[in-house]
Amino acid sequence: MLKVAVFSDTHERASDWIDAVQHCRPDAVVHCGDGWRDTQRLRRKFPSLPVYAVCGNCDFSCRAPDSLVFTLGASRFFVTHGHLFGVKSHGLDRLVYAAQEAEAQICFYGHTHIPDACRVDGVQLFNPGSAGYGRPRTWGLLELSPQGVLRWQIRALPDGYSS
Repeated sequence: MLKVAVFSDTHERASDWIDAVQHCRPDAVVHCGDGWRDTQRLRRKFPSLPVYAVCGNCDFSCRAPDSLVFTLGASRFFVTHGHLFGVKSHGLDRLVYAAQEAEAQICFYGHTHIPDACRVDGVQLFNPGSAGYGRPRTWGLLELSPQGVLRWQIRALPDGYSS
C-alpha cells in the first residue's frame, strides 16, 4: 500500500504537521500551497522523502510551480493551490478541466481551508483542509493499492500551534 500525506495552508504556523509526517511515515508528501517555507523545513528533516509542493497565493518569493503533475504507482496526480482556478468563488469546474487536460485521475488542492472529497467527471478531487489555520486543523492521508484502489482519510492535528 502506497501512503501519501497531503497538507495545505500551513502558513508557517505549525510544526506539528511535520510531526504527523514522522508518525505516519508516508511514501510521499504533497503540499498544496501556502506553506513553501514549511516544505523546505520538511525536506531538510526528511531528505530522502519525496515532497511535491506548489505555490499558493500567500507564498511570496516561492520557487515552486503553480501546479504540477506526477505519477505515483498506477495513478497520475494534478496538484495546485486552487486560487488560480477560482475554487472559493467559482466552484470546481475549472480545476476539474485542468486535471483532465493533465490526464490526471487524482487532483489535490487547497485554498478553501475546508476538507473535501468528491468525484467530478472522472477526476477524484481531494482537499485536505488547513493544517495552519482553522478548527479543526486537518490534513489528508491517501492510501493507494498497486491497482490504484484508494482510501482517503481526513486527520486532525492537535489543538494549539507549535513553532
